[in-house]
Amino acid sequence: MQTLWQDLRFGGRMLLKQPGLTLIAVLTLALGIGANTAIFSVVKAALLAPVSHPQPERLVVRQGSPWIPVAVFDQWRAMSQTGGACDVVAAYVGRDFNLAAAGEPEYVEGAEVSNDFFPLFAVSPTLGRGFAAEDFQHGRSVLISYELWQRRFGASISAIGTAVALDGEAYTVVGVLPANFRQFPLNVNRPDIWLPLRIAQQRADGESNFVMAVARLRAPEMLGQARTEVGALATALQQQIPGANDEPHWRITLGLLRDELAREYRPALALLNIAVALVLLIACVNVAGLLLARGAARRGEMAVRAALGASRFRLARQLLTESLLLAFAGGAAGLLLAMWCLGALKAALPAGLARLGEVQLDGGALLFALVVSMMAGALAGLIPALNGSAVNESAVLREAGRGASDGRQRRLLRVFVVSEIALALVLMIGAALVVGSFARLLNVEPGFDARGVLTARVRLPEQRYATMAEIERFYSGVVEQIAATPGVEAVAVANNLPLSRANARRLATVEGRSESIPLDFGVVSADYFRVLAIPIINGRAFAATDTRAAPGVAIVDESFARTAWPNEDALGKRLKLGEANSTNAWLTVVGVARDTRGRGLNAEAGRGLYVPFTQRSDTLVERNVGRQVRLLVRSSGEMKALATVLRGRITALDAQQAATDVLTLEEVMAASIDEPRFRAWLLGLFALLSLLLASAGLYGVTGYGVARRTRELGVRIALGAQPGDVLRLVLKEGMGSALMGCAIGLIAACGLTRLMQTLLFGISATDPTTFAGVTVAVLLVTIAACWIPARRATKVDPMIALRCD
Repeated sequence: MQTLWQDLRFGGRMLLKQPGLTLIAVLTLALGIGANTAIFSVVKAALLAPVSHPQPERLVVRQGSPWIPVAVFDQWRAMSQTGGACDVVAAYVGRDFNLAAAGEPEYVEGAEVSNDFFPLFAVSPTLGRGFAAEDFQHGRSVLISYELWQRRFGASISAIGTAVALDGEAYTVVGVLPANFRQFPLNVNRPDIWLPLRIAQQRADGESNFVMAVARLRAPEMLGQARTEVGALATALQQQIPGANDEPHWRITLGLLRDELAREYRPALALLNIAVALVLLIACVNVAGLLLARGAARRGEMAVRAALGASRFRLARQLLTESLLLAFAGGAAGLLLAMWCLGALKAALPAGLARLGEVQLDGGALLFALVVSMMAGALAGLIPALNGSAVNESAVLREAGRGASDGRQRRLLRVFVVSEIALALVLMIGAALVVGSFARLLNVEPGFDARGVLTARVRLPEQRYATMAEIERFYSGVVEQIAATPGVEAVAVANNLPLSRANARRLATVEGRSESIPLDFGVVSADYFRVLAIPIINGRAFAATDTRAAPGVAIVDESFARTAWPNEDALGKRLKLGEANSTNAWLTVVGVARDTRGRGLNAEAGRGLYVPFTQRSDTLVERNVGRQVRLLVRSSGEMKALATVLRGRITALDAQQAATDVLTLEEVMAASIDEPRFRAWLLGLFALLSLLLASAGLYGVTGYGVARRTRELGVRIALGAQPGDVLRLVLKEGMGSALMGCAIGLIAACGLTRLMQTLLFGISATDPTTFAGVTVAVLLVTIAACWIPARRATKVDPMIALRCD
């Protein structure tokens, strides 16, 4: 123990004697460990543990969508009670409400859940009680989220027993759920309200004969058995129900819930994890190279200590202790950096990953990064220690001061440099492709003008707005009052916003054809095209005369018109929603609008169909299309003031109504590309970091080589070598490593970037311009890294270099 303490003290003094190298090594390790830990913490939360459950590997849902027929749910639950692969099967249905409690009315999302739902997740209320058996019969009880409890009830215990109005109906708050349960369920973004689900009512309601289901396996290895059981069950029921033979919702395959929660973001998060792992690897290689060069420079010292009686083990232990001490310091700094990085990541997370805002620093990731860095440091310290203790002491002492270099160590250093540059080039190319893809996304023409447009969501409850006439009356009043506001140029109502993934995708059949055409479907008011400045290229926009009493009309976009009626005028042509055997009414095309990107900037443009809001009916659209709409207001005034006016106008018409998601359309557009922006920003940062680390490694190794060859360079200059000759000599060695690293990196990048194609937009995964540009940039940086020590080599004084010979 005494000798270990002695090694630690001596190692600390040696590190402090070379503060520059020590600082570079510690910062390099800190960057690699900190970034790796922060990113892996987010990736783990999203991909490995997105569900708060003791055994998330036992929770399963239907792959692709959690919706299943109620008949399948009934049979599946009965099977679980008699010994199937699942021991609990629960159901839920997403709901949204207008909440009237203390303060202004508020739009909230939530779900109705079956009696097994919370026991399946092993969740109990933080405050109050859960649902009782009578609540599923006739109770009016409600559970609320922890966040809603804090936001609307001031985190007061008195919230339990408080009466609230949901869509005008009275309910009583009986419990508050834990804070970490907001990340579930699927298909509900921000669940705040939980009500009992009455399965019997779902069974009887012909329009609601589907539920979302989640189940718990008896054991994690029984997923395959559960898939077989539920698949066979659904197939048998499908054959028993008339008209269900061709319905896709009867084809059910189960998957893990955590996989379904992360399905959309898995490729992007996996890519970020690979990127940060490369940064950690580059950092470790860099530190290993620095320590190896430092160990080689201390061969004389090691030889002296060996000559004085130090054993080979003693020398190896000393250098190993110094390396581990350095790695430990880098790990401590990395922990602090990881905490800062995680805070920055939480703030930068795109909206779809906002549920990860409570993610904590992952100890396993920190331990892994620290162990990898310590192994790299130990290996780098052990190699020179073994080399230094194995040489002939007298030979080393004779060469000390002459700058004789160890060929093996120089070759090993060159391998490190080549590896760094190759890894950095791969990461740089990947980042350049992602950044280039995002740049192309920013330049996409959406087909409408988002400037000066304010949007808001309004939802009318069925209990209080039972007829189409009542719905029309409310929205007509809202539009009329907002249109009278100074500065407002036009007001429109639509079933959804542009660039929304929620935009309805439907089939339409053109008169005279048997096949159906897929399209984006919108229900919009007359001024929709005016608000968004979408030109009507041919025909007319919707008018006030397009009512339910008038013949059905439609507007199509250019792409749909070209697809449906090539080389013909679309005006006057007829089509209907649904397949050829559908009984929906025929619609006459009265206008052709410019193409827009209705489902996102990276989605296919066009193939859109619009019908008038005033002609919507149950045979054209789902009932909720008329109840939940988006208001769009074009104004020359200040948006914040207009938002206040808009909320006031809605509340004035109905005190229990709330406008939510009040945003400018430009904010909506920016939010639609949050994920690509986040990915491009983070990958670009890691790529620049990797290039900085690789160039620092090349600079350090080149500088080490110049220092070790001082005598050789002095002799060359004494014999007549010009500064340019010496410059070329040093640059040639450094650039040789750089070129070799680039060659290896290009080969690796050609294979690896093909895995990124699904994340790219408007650019190929093997884009030659990107590959060439990044390679040139890396070579220029490496030339700069070699230039400084090369210039220093040209200024070697031969008299000083040869004086000690």
